[in-house]
Amino acid sequence: DLHSFPTRRSSDLSLLVIRFGDLTEAHTDVIVCSDDNLLSAKGGTSKAIREACGDIIIHDVNKKKNAELGDVVITTAGNLHHKYLFHCITLRKTEEGKVIKEEDDNLVEYVIQHSISKCLRLLTALDMSSMALPCIGAGYAGYNFERVGRIMSEVISDFLLKTNKTYHIEIYLYGKRDDFDMMDYIAFFEQFALRVPTENDH
Repeated sequence: DLHSFPTRRSSDLSLLVIRFGDLTEAHTDVIVCSDDNLLSAKGGTSKAIREACGDIIIHDVNKKKNAELGDVVITTAGNLHHKYLFHCITLRKTEEGKVIKEEDDNLVEYVIQHSISKCLRLLTALDMSSMALPCIGAGYAGYNFERVGRIMSEVISDFLLKTNKTYHIEIYLYGKRDDFDMMDYIAFFEQFALRVPTENDH
């Protein structure tokens, strides 16, 4: 783990963990991926998750194509042990498969904020208590890593500090590339350190 952030509320103790590793091996009720509106899972973490889920989810996915940016689509997790797979729609593609690059900063902020907020609301609605997610949109969609960290930290910390339930949230940082340097992720880590109180805070 890079770091864990215990968050206090009354006698409850939620836990937010930031770690490097294989997202598909997280021991959580829900696993999350970034995806495009066609749910094609062609790049990065989404591709790895789809491959781990297996062909069993193809029929489920095909029924739910053409989602909007910021939406969250729920499917089964196929061969994985998780109960649900949440697909955060962070990228648009044409029917021919051409990527539509998002240039509007306000739209990008909305997509990150809305999709993560919806994941957390769905977690509650489905009566689940744990979720593992990547840096939403920071891979194939190409969103700025530091911006993603800031928005994720704001949304998740606000949720954990206000809820009266206990949750376990894990964020997996992608480090499987030749030029990987753990220091690249310090800005992301600092965003959470600024907002989530640790067990030493009073």
